[in-house]
Amino acid sequence: MTNDTARLFLAKPWVAMLGVAAPGKGPLTVPVWYSLDSEGRPWLVSPKASLKSRLIEAASRFTLTVQREARPYAYVSAEGPALLETAAPDDIKQMAVRYLGESAGGEFADNMREVIEAGTRWRITLMPERWSTYGLGE
Repeated sequence: MTNDTARLFLAKPWVAMLGVAAPGKGPLTVPVWYSLDSEGRPWLVSPKASLKSRLIEAASRFTLTVQREARPYAYVSAEGPALLETAAPDDIKQMAVRYLGESAGGEFADNMREVIEAGTRWRITLMPERWSTYGLGE
């Protein structure tokens, strides 16, 4: 899969699997919504108090894998440092519209506005150092 093909693949609203080291255990692996910034780096929004956020803060890095579960099978996986910034209301709206559509996404973001304005969510951007891809028919 070429870089351009990988970016086109990631531009679709797949559900990603986030993996992060958990000391003394296997890695925490959870499904997440993600989006891409203007440089093609994946980012997500997570409650600051959540286990995944605390583990990402502690490890300073994580892995994100996005897959197509039907033929032709394909995946893009990226690993690297995490950039944590307090999420803005526009971050939630962009993510919600990406996955729920304009109407339902807008409503979701409106319902989350007070939570976001309270500064209780991270916008976590993956700064990829390593990429792994596989795609049949791409």
